[in-house]
Amino acid sequence: MIADGLFKKFPVDSIFGLHNFPGLPLGHFAVRSGPMLASIDTFEFRIFSEHSHPSLQHRVPDPILIASRIVQDAHTFKARYLDPAEPAVLTITQFQCGNPNDRQSVHVTPSEAVVRGTFLAFNDELRGMVETGLRRIVAHAAEAAEAKSSFLFERGYPPVINREPQTRFAVEVAQSIIGERCVEADMKPLMAAEDFAFMLREVPGCYILIGTGRGGATEAPCYLHNPNYDFNDDAIPIGMQYWVTLAERFLQTSR
Repeated sequence: MIADGLFKKFPVDSIFGLHNFPGLPLGHFAVRSGPMLASIDTFEFRIFSEHSHPSLQHRVPDPILIASRIVQDAHTFKARYLDPAEPAVLTITQFQCGNPNDRQSVHVTPSEAVVRGTFLAFNDELRGMVETGLRRIVAHAAEAAEAKSSFLFERGYPPVINREPQTRFAVEVAQSIIGERCVEADMKPLMAAEDFAFMLREVPGCYILIGTGRGGATEAPCYLHNPNYDFNDDAIPIGMQYWVTLAERFLQTSR
């Protein structure tokens, strides 16, 4: 949308975003000025070898062993070579090798291992350091084992950075409909990411969270991006009231 010229075709003075948040009491709001959500990048590395019988494993590199070492070294790199005062989360989310649906393949060393993960941070310099560090770790580990490798690092969403005037305005709107005690105006930044960040880089604005309680109608603990998540419909009227009030007040102050 940004690349297609959204704000050039439809100029706006400010933008606002709202996202439900389980764990925050129903109807409560949470926000902060400045960095609120992290950037997110994804990476992938592959280790290439040849199929081999375990009895002949000494003849070819073991992609599982090499990839496992890289996973450990990646976490060591994050723990020992990044400033601990800088928020950062490195997570391995996929480790694939062999054919899990073919029981007979248990007798064969796979020819390839594929590992994917994510990196979240608030600092662009840190993102560059991690890309360089992981690329070096993968290349050296593969070379040491006489295997081949590939590495891919894709820059994803930038950090969500709220502007102070729009944040103050959003807080006042939320307080007017739910009360001051139910609005957390200086929440801790979250190590999660959101593509609304691209819009906030173009236009000043504010991204705010609305609480949905524990897990929705079932009241069971649950989290976003979980197949069991049950959105609490009781938050909808409060969210609607927030949007209507925000639009009315913004248009009145803009006249």
